[in-house]
Amino acid sequence: MIYKKRKEWVVWFQVRQALSGLPRPQAIQVKTVSGADYNYHSDPLGRLRQCQIMIGLYGCGYFTRNGKSWRIEPGMAILYDFKEPFMSYSMPPDYHGEWQWLRFGFYNTDGAVEELCKAHPAPFNISLDSDLVKRLMHYQRLSDHEPIISAGAGASLVAGVLEDIQRAMQDQNDQASTRLSESLEEWLQQHVGIPGIRIGEAAEILNVSQEHLTRCFSKTYGCTPKERLEQLNLRLACRRISEEQNSIGEIAAELGYTSSSHFARRFKLQYGITPGEWRRKAYPPLA
Repeated sequence: MIYKKRKEWVVWFQVRQALSGLPRPQAIQVKTVSGADYNYHSDPLGRLRQCQIMIGLYGCGYFTRNGKSWRIEPGMAILYDFKEPFMSYSMPPDYHGEWQWLRFGFYNTDGAVEELCKAHPAPFNISLDSDLVKRLMHYQRLSDHEPIISAGAGASLVAGVLEDIQRAMQDQNDQASTRLSESLEEWLQQHVGIPGIRIGEAAEILNVSQEHLTRCFSKTYGCTPKERLEQLNLRLACRRISEEQNSIGEIAAELGYTSSSHFARRFKLQYGITPGEWRRKAYPPLA
């Protein structure tokens, strides 16, 4: 996709009779910066707790949080609190172009942004045609004014933006969870019938914890990785029982079952008949 630089504009909000307990908007802006020396740092000692979402529109920049940096390109967003320590954004040292972003600044979110940042510290992807971007770009028509809005309207604007952010973060998490689960399913398919296989091996290969991998897989497929592996092994057992002359005990042992009786119980639980009945009735191999 080709991204085009947009016209710069800013809207500064004035909130009538602002209430200390309600969030309120500060500004919405499309801003462009250039030069490798551009660098902005958080202000942990600042008086006001201002939060901000920035969405890349054109060019690229870097966002750093707790020593980890991400390259921010069009369609990527970052959410942060100005008072959080060790946060900054800057131009890449090897980049001599421009970086343009859409930003929305706001105050008093009662810890909601802090919780979101803890749960989702990395930038997240968001379509430039998303509801969130459309909601913010809608205010361009007021860029020649300083709109005065009520405390309720200001709180509603901030709440709506935060809902859009949470939805975008959750969508990205769901997509990542599905991709991770599909990778594990492929790995399981490749290791069917191999005794002693551990899900932890797949977790190491995929560079995630076994607990996280199990949660993602269970959410996507409705069963645990261990249960899925047994399903695949029992399907292989069906095929071998139908096609081979080996005893059922030999097949069970080769698939890693410690006893024929345990294998028979698991088989019947899955298919409703014993392995011996399957062989006697000459069922065709399962696909």
